[in-house]
Amino acid sequence: RGEGKKEEKILGFRLVWFNSKYRKTNMKNIKHTTAAELAAAVELLRRSARHRVLKRLPEPFSNLPEDLPDDHRICVIVDVETTGLNPASDAIIELGLMWFVVDTDGNVISHATPISWLEDPGVPLSQTITRVTGLKDDDLAGTRLDVPRIKQIFDRADMFVAHNAGFDLGFMERRFPSVVVKPWACSLQEIPGKELGLPCCSLGHLLMEHGHFFNGHRAAADVWATFQLLQMSEADRLNVVPDADTQ
Repeated sequence: RGEGKKEEKILGFRLVWFNSKYRKTNMKNIKHTTAAELAAAVELLRRSARHRVLKRLPEPFSNLPEDLPDDHRICVIVDVETTGLNPASDAIIELGLMWFVVDTDGNVISHATPISWLEDPGVPLSQTITRVTGLKDDDLAGTRLDVPRIKQIFDRADMFVAHNAGFDLGFMERRFPSVVVKPWACSLQEIPGKELGLPCCSLGHLLMEHGHFFNGHRAAADVWATFQLLQMSEADRLNVVPDADTQ
C-alpha cells in the first residue's frame, strides 16, 4: 500500500511536470502564430459541433456624430457594485454609467464610452465583495462619487437601462431619488429566457449564448457588456451554434 501511494505521488508529479512543460511549449508556439493561422483555427473550431468559440467583447469606444435627429431619445445604462444586497443597510462602492442615443425605431445612432466612480463606504469590505469585484479597502479609501456630474447625466436621460434593474434601482433611489420618475428597462427580466430556451439569463451567460465573453463585476465593464448585449439579436445567438451534423 505504501509503495502504491508513493507511485501515485510520483506519477502525479510527472503528470503535473509534463502538463506544465506542455503549456509552456505551446504558449511559445502561440506567440509565433500568425493572425491568419489563428483565424483559420477559430473558423475550424467554429464549424465543429464539438467545440464553441467565444470572442472577447470589443474594447469600449465612442461614436458621437455632430448631428442628431430632433426626435432622438437618450438612454443611460446603470450598474452599481455595492457592499451587499440590501439597499437599506448597504452602500454603493462603484457606479458605472453609459449613455446612448436611439432614433424613433430604437436604432442606436450615437453612444459614449462607459464612465465610473468609486466611493468609500466607510466600512471594511467583506471578503465576498472583494472576491467578486476585485476591489479592496485601499482602492476605495477617500473616494467619492461625482454627484454633480452624475446628476447632469441623469437630467438628460429619457430612460434608464440595467441588467437586473430591480437591484440597481433600489440603491439608486436611495442615493438619487429623482431617477424613479423616469422609466426603467431591465435586460434581465424583460428577456423571455424560457421561451428562448435559455437556462440562465445572467449577463455573462447571455453574452456566451451570443458567442462572446467579458470580465464582469466591475461597473464600467458591466454597462459596456449590457450595451453590447442590447444590440445582439436572436439570429446572432442561433448562428453561434453549428448544425448537429457538422464535424
